[in-house]
Amino acid sequence: MGTMVEGSMTNSIVPDVAGAPRRRYLNVGLLTCLSVVGIISLLIDGPAFFRGHPAHSLIIPGGDVAEQVWFLAWLPHALLHGLNPFLSQQLFAGSGGVNLMVNTSVFAPALFLAPITLLGGPTLAFNVGVVLTPVVAAWPTYVLARRFTQSITLATFAVLLFVFSPYVLSNLAFGHFHQTVSFFPPVVALLGMDLVTKKRSARRIGVLGALAVIAQYFTGSELLAMTAVEVGIGLLVVAVLRPRLLIEVWRRAAIALLWTAGISAVVLAYPLWMEFFGPRHTTGSPWGGPFTFGGPLSGFVSSPIGLGHGDRITALTHVLDSRGVPLSFLGWGMVLSIIVFTIWLRKDRRVLALSSAAVISALLSLGISIRLTTNSNDLSSWAPWRLIYHLPIFEQLIPSRFIQMVTLPAVLVCLLGWERLRLVIASTERKSLLAVLVGAVAVVLVPQVLAAPVPFPSSPTQIGSAWFARYGANAPPNSRVLIFPYIDSGFGPGSAPMTWQATSNFSYAIVGGYVLVPTTGSTASAWRVNPTGSEGALQSLMTSFAVKKLTPAQRAGIAQAVIDRKVTTVVLMPIIGNNNLAEAELTAALGLRPRITSNGWLIWRRLQQVHPLSLPNKVIEDCAIPGPSKFPRDVVSCVLKAAGVQAKSSGSPTKPVH
Repeated sequence: MGTMVEGSMTNSIVPDVAGAPRRRYLNVGLLTCLSVVGIISLLIDGPAFFRGHPAHSLIIPGGDVAEQVWFLAWLPHALLHGLNPFLSQQLFAGSGGVNLMVNTSVFAPALFLAPITLLGGPTLAFNVGVVLTPVVAAWPTYVLARRFTQSITLATFAVLLFVFSPYVLSNLAFGHFHQTVSFFPPVVALLGMDLVTKKRSARRIGVLGALAVIAQYFTGSELLAMTAVEVGIGLLVVAVLRPRLLIEVWRRAAIALLWTAGISAVVLAYPLWMEFFGPRHTTGSPWGGPFTFGGPLSGFVSSPIGLGHGDRITALTHVLDSRGVPLSFLGWGMVLSIIVFTIWLRKDRRVLALSSAAVISALLSLGISIRLTTNSNDLSSWAPWRLIYHLPIFEQLIPSRFIQMVTLPAVLVCLLGWERLRLVIASTERKSLLAVLVGAVAVVLVPQVLAAPVPFPSSPTQIGSAWFARYGANAPPNSRVLIFPYIDSGFGPGSAPMTWQATSNFSYAIVGGYVLVPTTGSTASAWRVNPTGSEGALQSLMTSFAVKKLTPAQRAGIAQAVIDRKVTTVVLMPIIGNNNLAEAELTAALGLRPRITSNGWLIWRRLQQVHPLSLPNKVIEDCAIPGPSKFPRDVVSCVLKAAGVQAKSSGSPTKPVH
């Protein structure tokens, strides 16, 4: 058997390993692998399940997590209420809403988790999704791994390396389902191998490919695009290593591609129109220049600070600077193993093909220039990404995320090396060599474990949300809430109100949101081109960490936004910063006395009489000067008194309310 397998490996890029499962996908090995992955995944998100309550605990209530919780809640809500799921008025209410197709709206995971969302809420669905994400990716990855090894154990180790890589875990910690539900690359690899080996008809491969494309598009179009790039790289590598193979399969490939393209085009026609031409669509890069830069060379072997203990190994050697390194970590063990196995198995075309694909993808992940470390000067001001980063589609990709396209072929190269060692041990019956195999696996696996950012933290979603919970339970129809700090980014806790809105079953709309929308008067991203007009005024007051002094025009812009967008409630939440200035500026902008809650929140209602106060900037600044006993009520009274406004409230008496 060893001779037969070894010979097949050198003669074909996609041979079958003798003894590998053919039609039996639900087998003991697969179930064992999925069980191991599921248990590890549950332990990783353990704090949410074991220290709190999974329906009321999140990694963090704000940041990107809030965005993902909102997406999980929106789809079932829209379907049950007969709303267009691709365009929502629940965010950026009064200014056109948000186009969900230009955002990573994870419709496929949301649909899969919809029963949990409806029964237990979006927070529970999010935590279950975090646990199930590696399991979903593990299934096709295991089937793919078994094409390269007869060993269930080695295949399972390969699966663990792919679905729990530092890149995946670091993204999963932020709820990035669009980057971590990574079933698509191994599925494409499996279908490509079946195309060559004629295990399935070209039509069936095309139909399965269409289903995979549709599922991936509704999970994350970025990974879909990157996988398409990887397919192009694979074709280039095969054209160099075995051009005859392309000639042999092109007819079947064309038939399969036509079926995939035809079915996908029918199903995705409207979503694609919405994404590229629909209301509130955006064009160009969502973020702009900084994301043309990828990871430095040191990132492949140096784990970032904050990810487990992987950085300590580098710190001991004092060789590489790991500060701020992107999540491109493979580890010295994997890098050296790829080099060794590629040299040792250089006659195996699969090893050469996978190594070549990994290297090309790694070059793309470097961005438009090559740097040794994050803070060092460029080793080269040119890198391959510079050729394509300005092209349509490519301008919306983050090059450092191509590390995911590096990880899969890198893991498969290691798996082929381990399998060859296993076959050598089996054929020679030298049990002493078993230690070599164990060491070869450990040298790759241990650095990955050390670099893992686990377990994930957990915090109650109720923190700061009591007012929103009461408001959501009693919100009048057509309620629109304007919240400060204005929700327009995922930094800090500023996006947490999106979580609270989702858990309130969208009983009120929010003015603003941590989602991608076009800027004022253009289709360019509002994250890339700062909005002007009333939207710019809303963003100008404060962030989650700082408050800015406003001009009279900006105060007037806030008041006009409240009127134009038919805001029914304005909420000012305290931040770690100059809250006095925020209270003074917003009171001057609205010209009304707010209600003040016991925890210092300012609430404005009955906004029909909104009018900015004509006050010199110095008066507002003087009212905001911190004092030993200056409470929000004092700041508000100071501003209104300076403007000669009577002590009438926008909602009720000025005494604190609960």
